[in-house]
Amino acid sequence: MRRLLLPALLALAAAACSPRKTVGYGGEIIPVTDTILRTGGSDTIRFGRMHEGEIAAKRIVFDNRSPRSFVVTSYEVSCHCTELAFDNQPVIPGEGLRATVTFDTRGERGWQMKLMKVYFSGSREPLRLFIEADVE
Repeated sequence: MRRLLLPALLALAAAACSPRKTVGYGGEIIPVTDTILRTGGSDTIRFGRMHEGEIAAKRIVFDNRSPRSFVVTSYEVSCHCTELAFDNQPVIPGEGLRATVTFDTRGERGWQMKLMKVYFSGSREPLRLFIEADVE
């Protein structure tokens, strides 16, 4: 019985510690498919628990999983407490664009859900990124 319990606990601990989605050069992967480039899409970036007054940054990667290149042309936010920093470089198929999402909790309290619309070249509809945090 002990021989089975220890490996099971180790496997469970390893699975619980693994990140959601990561890539070799750092950041949560946001897949950008041909469907997203044509019709838009959505994803969520979770900051978790934060204290009021904190400014947190999270690295993300727009992973080009479409057969064509794209450029991030602009973005819109529902609150000036969120910001997106990125390079205006073309992203070829199979490559990724590193970016940073910043969330400023000054003046925010409780559960927060902010909207960031990211626009790509050749796309009429944006990728909607929901920024989520619980501010204490």
